[in-house]
Amino acid sequence: MKVLTQGIAASLASTLFLVGCGGGSSSIERLVEDTIQESQQKEIRNEIEQVMDRFHIPGVSVALVANKRVVFSEGFGFTHLDAGKAVTGDTSFWLGSTSKAVAGVALMRAQEQGLLSLDDHVQTLLANDSGMNLSLPHTHPVLLRHLVSHTSTIVDTDNYDCAYFVGEEQGEHYSLANAFIGGDCNEDTPVDLAGYLNAYLSESGAYYSAADNFLLAEPGASFEYSNIASALAGYTLESVTGTSLADYAMEHIFSPLGMNNTSWKRSDLVLEDIATPHVWDDESAAMVDLPIYDLSTWPDGGLRSSADDLAKLLLAIMQQGELPAGEQQAVRVLAQGSVATLLEPLVEGLGLEVGVFWMTTETYTGRKVVGHAGSDPGAYSFMFFDPKEQVGVVLMGNGDDEFDDTFENAHGQLIETLLDAAEVLAVVD
Repeated sequence: MKVLTQGIAASLASTLFLVGCGGGSSSIERLVEDTIQESQQKEIRNEIEQVMDRFHIPGVSVALVANKRVVFSEGFGFTHLDAGKAVTGDTSFWLGSTSKAVAGVALMRAQEQGLLSLDDHVQTLLANDSGMNLSLPHTHPVLLRHLVSHTSTIVDTDNYDCAYFVGEEQGEHYSLANAFIGGDCNEDTPVDLAGYLNAYLSESGAYYSAADNFLLAEPGASFEYSNIASALAGYTLESVTGTSLADYAMEHIFSPLGMNNTSWKRSDLVLEDIATPHVWDDESAAMVDLPIYDLSTWPDGGLRSSADDLAKLLLAIMQQGELPAGEQQAVRVLAQGSVATLLEPLVEGLGLEVGVFWMTTETYTGRKVVGHAGSDPGAYSFMFFDPKEQVGVVLMGNGDDEFDDTFENAHGQLIETLLDAAEVLAVVD
């Protein structure tokens, strides 16, 4: 555990002085713990508010987990700059690519039930699906494990921007990229998952290119981070079972864990409780709101969740697949062996290790952490845990997703600070 901050140490010293003044040992111990806890929570709030002010982030929600429980949870700022509600631990944020880690949990649960396997050929999983035509420029088998480890040879091009849309999937909608960044997206292309994947992966599709959409390599040989491949991994479950990943996760992951503010479907959530995405506008030198948008390739980035909800899932993974008893009975969502497979590296030697979407990397101080981060227009999120110290952090915001070095470094330091805080709170909470 890291050394306590000077502020906490000073508070501890002043409180311990009372021991020499006749106080009872048990009451003094409790007072010491309360003082440390209050000082640490104050430091957490100060650090978060400084980052929010520096980058003009409208709202942030944070949850810290340690010692088999949530030791801190709080919201900061507002869901919307103009007329939003105060952010809480229950506010639903757009997660971006952190969604992939949740999709990985659902796919491992499906493997437990014998619905599919990481060693299945994707071409076989899709063989009886009349709605999906996968036109690979090679004859090599692509396995599901290739999709979840970003080694499938599928490449994201600029046409991935065309997956973001505003409106209704089966009704009126328009391209977010066309409206806000001068995109060149085909407004007639279907925006449902199968429709977009066909447009990108079928030779008759509007966004298909054998030369640009695929690597000239054998699957499993080269790492290429791919949102499209991740979305296809999520689609395989629906292709095999007829049940979408969204519905499967709701039944087998979200509902059992009590994740009541989490869904891949916007219609499952209360619109007023969703944090509105905001981006920085250079012309006005201010944050401006974006419409509440959706994503055609939603398994790779379209999940909305709250800090409190995601902390439950993180705790379950940290505890080998079972959420410990607390406000509810203990709930198991994965077998221990499935958690091991989820986190076991399928790809190594890249400065990170990749399991079933879950990534192992290091913080700027060298702390080894496991999880995922995400960013999309006007939103970002982090979900990581330290397997050695058994502490974790969930952080999400509805500010700009421009991850330049300044933004990344500030949030990297913030994540480290929050993990340090979780270690302290684990002892005194």
